[in-house]
Amino acid sequence: MKTLFVVTGIGLGHTIREEAIINEFKKNEVVIAGFNNSYDYFKNSYKCYKIFGHKFYGYKPKTSYLKIFFENLIYPIYLLIDILLLCFIIFKYKIDVVVVDAEPCGLFAGKLTGRKTVIVYNLDLKKLVNYRKSKLSFGLLLVEVIVRVSYWLADKVVIPMLDKNAKNYDNVSYVEPIIRIRPNKLGTKRELMKKLGFKKEPILVTIGGSKFGVPLVSGIVKIAKDFDEEFIVLGLRMGGNENVRFYGFKKNFLEYLKVSKAVIGSFGHSTLSEIFVYDKAALVFPIKGYVEHHLNLVSLNDYIRVRDFNNVNEYRLRLMINALLRDSGNLERRMRKLNIRGNGAKEVAKLILE
Repeated sequence: MKTLFVVTGIGLGHTIREEAIINEFKKNEVVIAGFNNSYDYFKNSYKCYKIFGHKFYGYKPKTSYLKIFFENLIYPIYLLIDILLLCFIIFKYKIDVVVVDAEPCGLFAGKLTGRKTVIVYNLDLKKLVNYRKSKLSFGLLLVEVIVRVSYWLADKVVIPMLDKNAKNYDNVSYVEPIIRIRPNKLGTKRELMKKLGFKKEPILVTIGGSKFGVPLVSGIVKIAKDFDEEFIVLGLRMGGNENVRFYGFKKNFLEYLKVSKAVIGSFGHSTLSEIFVYDKAALVFPIKGYVEHHLNLVSLNDYIRVRDFNNVNEYRLRLMINALLRDSGNLERRMRKLNIRGNGAKEVAKLILE
């Protein structure tokens, strides 16, 4: 069975989540369409086509629906071009199933060509409705309408969840979080420490492949000297100091995660899922105004520390990091009790192939 994966290129969260699912398929049965990060990630490994996609970028840890609207004024034209390209790919490779995340062009192309369409996305409509009611926002209402229509059009919607109490309904199925490699599939912590060149457990800083967390990283660089710790920053390169090391993007991110003492950053559902499966204490700064980031963190206050970076100065950031290190043992024990396995990729592949 031939499967087309249409992957958003914003950040890297969707890309690494789709990679875990794609690995469950035979390589010669997969075609990928993406842009920016997703295209660059897959282009040398699979039959991969470049689409335009939509825009969502910035350097400050906040955004707004008005800003997103103006960034995407020309998007309807790009959407039409992307749909036509995807229809061509579907017919050329005799695609049977189209799997999409946050790119509507894949959903429309799949429906226009009569193919089975599957949405794999972590945005839970039930949580979105409750969140929108509490905020009374027109922007959130518009997001809810778009998500509701998209889920209604799809043949199947699969939502990876950290909440084990979620119940399937209609065409929506909930699965375990999706991660690339289980902790027991990597080497021991001692082996990885030696391989990666660490003498003691570092604090991992990650901003999930986007640039929204740059101010956070800059703040950590300024106060890092006040800690007897080594901070490592993945996914970004900029000036550091003697106890802040920048590595850029690393495909072996999970090795760094396994040896880390704690995690600090601004990131989405994929990194959050890996943190829970690897039982790591975390200090998370969601992008203000970005509903997906906020919904990811609903009901997780007992397991991670969630803070608003827009109200943070150097003094408060020091206090937050000290509190994270002090409470890390308790946070990790609570996570372990959840027993999250992270085998969602196999569950998704099974639902796609049904």
